[in-house]
Amino acid sequence: MGPPGLSPFRVAVDTVPREVEPGKPCRLRFVIAHPTTGARVKDLDIVHDMPFHLFIVSDDLSYYDHIHPKLEPDGAFVVETEFPRSGEYHLFCDFLPAGGTPQVIHKRLATADSSEVDRSRRRG
Repeated sequence: MGPPGLSPFRVAVDTVPREVEPGKPCRLRFVIAHPTTGARVKDLDIVHDMPFHLFIVSDDLSYYDHIHPKLEPDGAFVVETEFPRSGEYHLFCDFLPAGGTPQVIHKRLATADSSEVDRSRRRG
């Protein structure tokens, strides 16, 4: 969510493989878009030594990770990671667009073997 009264930036998340399997490496790819123009945003200010902070938290709060996706030439931010067990996870994307305001964008991700109900809400 962005600051009160302003639209938050949009973040699209893609995974490779598409169905994330617990205990196996996967690649997360984040594309940030401007809230009004839809233009891809890749110019981020450095906050706490990094431009993009990703916090991964399991639904039951038993798992937490803080990692830093790296900027790719196409403007996407990419990171390799692993989800330790099946279930739903919260992804908190923390960044500061150059000339903008601090953003913490919440997304959800479910592993491939989570229940059908959970998978229907897979991408937030």
